This record gives sequence, C-alpha cells and structure tokens, in this order.
Amino acid sequence: MQIKPLCVIQSPLETRSGYGDMARDICRHIIDLDYYEVVLVSMPWGECPTNALHPVNDATLIKKIQYPPVQLSRAPDLFIQISIPSEFTPVGKYNIGITAGIETTLISPSWIDGCNRMNMIWTISEHSKQIILGTVREHKNSSTNEVISSQKVKVPVHVLPNCVHTDIYRKLHPDNIPTSVNTLLKSIPEKKCFLFVGHWLSGNIGEDRKNVGLLTHIFCEVFKKFPKLEKPALILKTSGAGFSLLDRENCLKKIRSIRSHHGELCPNVYLLHGDMSEEEMNGLYNHPKIKANVNFTHGEGFGRPLLEFTMTEKPTIASGWSGQLDFLDVNSAMLIGGKLEKIPQGSVQSDILIPESSWFNIDVQQAANALLWIFTEQYKTDSHKKSREKLANDNRVKFSYESVKQRTKNLIDMYCPNFPQVSIPDLPPLKKFPASFAKPTIIKKEELLKPSLES
Repeated sequence: MQIKPLCVIQSPLETRSGYGDMARDICRHIIDLDYYEVVLVSMPWGECPTNALHPVNDATLIKKIQYPPVQLSRAPDLFIQISIPSEFTPVGKYNIGITAGIETTLISPSWIDGCNRMNMIWTISEHSKQIILGTVREHKNSSTNEVISSQKVKVPVHVLPNCVHTDIYRKLHPDNIPTSVNTLLKSIPEKKCFLFVGHWLSGNIGEDRKNVGLLTHIFCEVFKKFPKLEKPALILKTSGAGFSLLDRENCLKKIRSIRSHHGELCPNVYLLHGDMSEEEMNGLYNHPKIKANVNFTHGEGFGRPLLEFTMTEKPTIASGWSGQLDFLDVNSAMLIGGKLEKIPQGSVQSDILIPESSWFNIDVQQAANALLWIFTEQYKTDSHKKSREKLANDNRVKFSYESVKQRTKNLIDMYCPNFPQVSIPDLPPLKKFPASFAKPTIIKKEELLKPSLES
C-alpha cells in the first residue's frame, strides 16, 4: 500500500483577517492538488475572531485541522508556515514560509533571519518581494566605519498573489443586492457615498497604518462647505482587532473626535462595524449609493478588498505605492501621488514596522481633488467606463481562484522535492472466526466451580 507524502500547513486559517483569507485559499489549493496527505494546524492571529469557517462550505478544511500540541504519525515531508517571517520555524524535510510581507521600505533583522531558516519564501505582491530581497543590513566597525558583514535574505522569494472569488465578487444588478445590505443603507439619507474597507489600527491622524484618520479628516474638510442637501457621506467599514462593543465604541469615539474639529456643517461619517458575509460585502460594493472605494493607505502587502471592489467596475481611489499596484494602474484607477517618509515613532512596532523604514504619505491636495472628481461625476465618461471594465476583466482572469491555484501548482512542481510515497507491506486478509466463536457460551451460576486452595 502506498501512502502520500505528508504536508503540514500551519496558519491562522480560522481567523477573520487578511492572513486568514490568504491561508484558507492556500490550504484549499494544496488539498485540491492531491499530491499530499494534508494536516492543517490552526493558530490564532492576534485578537481576531476565530469563526471564519463555515461548518458545511468548509467541511474539507475542518476535518483536516489539528490544534497544538499536534500529534503526527511521521515527520512532515513538506512544511508550510503562513505567518510573519520572524515566527518561521522549519520542521519538515522541505520548508516554505508564506508572508503578506510588509507595507514599508525595510524588513527587520528578525524577518531576514526567519526567511533564511526556510527553503523558500512565497509573498503576495511584487512590492513585498522587492522589499524582502532588497533589504540589506550592514554591520560596520565602530571605529573605522568599515562594513564587516551584511545580512540579507538568501533563499528564493516568489510571488503568490491573493485571489478574488469571482463566483461571489462580481457586478450586480440593484435588484440582486442582499436585503440585509439594502436595509443597512436605507437608513443613510445621502445618495452619494464613499466607502473605505479595512482595519482602523492605533495611531493619531496620519499615523494609523491604513490612514483612516487622515481620510476622514480630508473628507470632512472637502465637503463641509457644501450645501446640506448635496453633501456626500463617508462609510467606514472598519474595526480594530475584532467586533466587540468596546471596539465599536472606540471607532465611534475616533470619528466624533475628528468631526468635532469641523463644526456643525461637517458631512456625515457612518461606521459600519461587525461581521458581514462575502455575499453581503459584494452587495455593499455594488449598492447604488456607493460611488467609489477610497483608501489612502500608507502601504499594502496586497490590498485584497481593493481587488475585490474592482469587480464592480466602479471607481477606485488609492495610494499610488505598494502592493495594490499589482492590480491597479493609472489608466483605470485614481492613484494618489505622494512621497516616502520615515514612519512616526508612535507607529513603530517591534520586529514589524522598524524605525529605520519609511512608508507612503499621500499628497493631501491630490486626495481632495480625487474626492471632488468623483463627487462631480466626471468618472462617468465612456472612456473611463471602458478602462474600469477592462480592469475588472483582466483581474478576473489573473487573480481568479483557478489562476492562483495553477500558480501554486507551478511553484510546487518547479521547486519542491519529489517526495517518494511511503510503502507499507500488505497484510494478509484476516480470517473469520469459526461460527462457534460467534456467540458467547452462557454458563449458569451453579455450574461455576467454587474457589479452592490446593497445595
């Protein structure tokens, strides 16, 4: 009997996070290939909720999950770890580290060391690949300033992008938008809304990683002087780490603080907080009140919500730097210019956002002009419509589940060892017991021998 090589994938596949989305797709790709006996090791991801798997739709994943400490019958042939590189630990005969990479210009020394512990690295965008390979840490003699050694990633690094589920994310007729989404947006009186989707993490205005605070400030500043009945609204589909009441109140507190600086004429900013299904998210993207998706991020490893939104063929406004440039271009999206600047001290995060690195700060005037350009409906020309339609079609092909799965297969076929199957000798068939053994013989109590002691 032949047993397939063992592949163990350690990832936060049960979490509602960008890493969780990525992990679920990659786990499905590897299982679909049918090269290996697959074991999935489920890990937490910060404080993110761990209820992302559907008991029916994700049954194939669920039945393969183990939780630490993991009991394996044999050592893994292929080990895949989906995490940040500082956590990479090789435990198989061949080891692949998969990371979303970094939104800044440098990776930390611990990331370099983590990458070099593995045999190969997969990351999700050309931006992340270039940053991982381009970071060089020089160690100099303190007296002569002479470079005595350097530290860099030496293992192969390849791009495996996120995919878009084209059976879910697509252009919808208004009649097909989920009732739950229509009910939500019915309570918003504005007919023109800008949408942001992403986490609102810690930091003052201009210092949080997705730049949600500055986006909210610019929006309020641009539209506060417009007539009351003409003002658009900003919808923030956001949260911190989870969907708790405390998190919700924290987001509302930040919105109120920003709006308070713009007086009574400030346009409305709505918080959309909590769990939504993928079908509901696609309905939100397609709703007639949503005129554009906007994101002034300091940087993205990839930017999956931005990719998903392009399927609607509506306008996208985004920072013109980092991972989203793999699927957005100046002909089909409004890419905001700016410059790279050192990250603020308050945004430094140990082993992730290091003080020597820089991130992207948008040009505020360009950002304001982009919002006005959408509001005045200049995006409705035939040429702009055709460019967005082409973008949706191109992304639908390049980033579909099947296309990315084929990319996964190609990487494994080209670089992973061809592990032999394990042979287990065939055992002879078991013989049936004689019929006399089929039923137990009942012995009456009085027939039992009394215990006796013999010398």
